[in-house]
Amino acid sequence: MPRSIQAARDRFQLDAATRVVLSDPTSAELQSQVELLLVPLRTASGLPLPIAPEAHDGVADAMVFRLTPGGDSVQSEGYQLIVTERGVVLSARTSAGLFHGPQTLRQLVPPDIERPAHARRLSPVVWAIPAMKIEDAPRFPYRGILLDVARWFYHPEFIKKVIDLLALYRLNTLQLHLTDDQGWRLEDPFLLGYQLVTS
Repeated sequence: MPRSIQAARDRFQLDAATRVVLSDPTSAELQSQVELLLVPLRTASGLPLPIAPEAHDGVADAMVFRLTPGGDSVQSEGYQLIVTERGVVLSARTSAGLFHGPQTLRQLVPPDIERPAHARRLSPVVWAIPAMKIEDAPRFPYRGILLDVARWFYHPEFIKKVIDLLALYRLNTLQLHLTDDQGWRLEDPFLLGYQLVTS
């Protein structure tokens, strides 16, 4: 659970006019963090959700993402999410916080975002986010799981899926038990960008 949630009665409904506004449209890091939410959301909803050129947050029908060093969040992985009937404002002071915030947004949209396309076609979906204010930061700095790949082979696709789920639930460490007396090697740099602990 987030540290603080203040729920409201309204909701923000996504539609064909909804835009995405970045505090720094030239930042490749900011855009890549936001795309992690936008790609599955565009695919599931069929909405364009374009990134708007303007870099201000006083617009209606928009999802605003702000990277503000020294800003709203108390901890480095913290973020603040405000949803009103006019739109969404998500702000964090580090890229780690900005990475966790969209994962929360992903959990607030209808669960159809996680369903296969053929299952989504069975009934119309209203793409809306309940109005609320969330302030969140991790309670523990080390949050992770251990996979014992020394005794059992896991295909790289499975490990990538595990990493996706780690991100969704805001865990930050994947510990791989690589070897006992057996040899092991990593052929793929797919773990780059994550803290990797080996034992």
